[in-house]
Formats: sequence, C-alpha cells, structure tokens
Amino acid sequence: MLICPKCQSKNQDANKFCQRCGTSLTQKACHECGTEVLVNAETCHNCGALTGTVFWAIISKELKELEELPTPVESTEPDLEASESLVKQVAPAPNNEILQPLDSASPAIEQDNPDADDPPTSVPEVIESSSDETVTQPESPLDSSNVPDEA
Repeated sequence: MLICPKCQSKNQDANKFCQRCGTSLTQKACHECGTEVLVNAETCHNCGALTGTVFWAIISKELKELEELPTPVESTEPDLEASESLVKQVAPAPNNEILQPLDSASPAIEQDNPDADDPPTSVPEVIESSSDETVTQPESPLDSSNVPDEA
C-alpha cells in the first residue's frame, strides 16, 4: 500500500496518483528547495536535503502498532483432553436404527391418477381435438394510423 504524503490515505501500489486528493504518488516536492524528487528518494538531487523523513514516520507508526500486538503463547505439549472433548461435541451420535417402509404405503402413481383404467391421451389426439376450433381474424389490419404512439 502507498500512503499519500498529503492526506495520508492508503492507495494501491499500482496507483500513480492518490485516489482521495490526486497528489502524485511517484514524485514529491523537496521541503527545502521545492524540486520534484522521486517518492523513494531519501535525499534531494538538487540540494541534498533529506526527503524521506515523512514516509519513515508513517512506516514507523505502522511498525509500532504491529509491535504492540500480543504474541501468541506456543505450547510444546498437545492438549489431548481438549481435543477429545471437542470431537465428542462435534461428532454426531451413532444411529443404528434401520428404517422399514410402512405397510400402508402405496405407490404414488395409483394415488395421483384416479382413472388408471383410461389410457393417457396422446399428443396427436390433443392436436386434432383442438383443430375443430374456429380462428377469427382481426376486424381491421394494423397500420400506422391505428397504432398507439409510444410515449
């Protein structure tokens, strides 16, 4: 992450300008003479003044925050009792019951089709039965004079 020298916002490493304020992230002005120098330059190539102090202050602040984090305590002996109790809590209880179908259960097909003796209607029969219907034509053909305008 790149930290903007002007507004201290975090920017992605590929950014050349700050996303918040637009300041250049590749060059900065020397605080002594105002010459543009590279961001990672520690001294100004014109006057020799130190220019990297602002960035070191920001980096050292982040490092200080990391140092303040508590360090984890490492144990050399495994805690077997805790892991065994955890396994007992997570593992499901064994279920040895064998399920049997109900005697009153009947196939679903017989229940869904009360007229099981009638053969199913085939597709051509359905088409033929619907062909007896009369088809009506619209009263007047559509043209540009009777089509509603779109708003």
